[in-house]
Amino acid sequence: MRTLLLIVALCVAPFVQARSGTGEDVMHVRLPAGVSGLLVLQNAGGSVVREVGRVGASAVMAVDLAGLAAGVYTLRVIGDDRGWSGRLVVDR
Repeated sequence: MRTLLLIVALCVAPFVQARSGTGEDVMHVRLPAGVSGLLVLQNAGGSVVREVGRVGASAVMAVDLAGLAAGVYTLRVIGDDRGWSGRLVVDR
């Protein structure tokens, strides 16, 4: 069984839950109130590796982490009114 370690340093401390099972690496993120826009996952170089989708304020989004290499990533909401970002460390 693979080990998946997620460390998320987030502004405004939204809810984060990670799950690793057979073939399934998923993280759920609840965004802070007032944050909406496009949720993306970027690698350490700033390139977008996943476009999760549009999110609304306080939405819970499932982020598929399957196939991501170990490393540091940034979850970023490119906001309609204000942006948001958090750091994600994947250690396999």
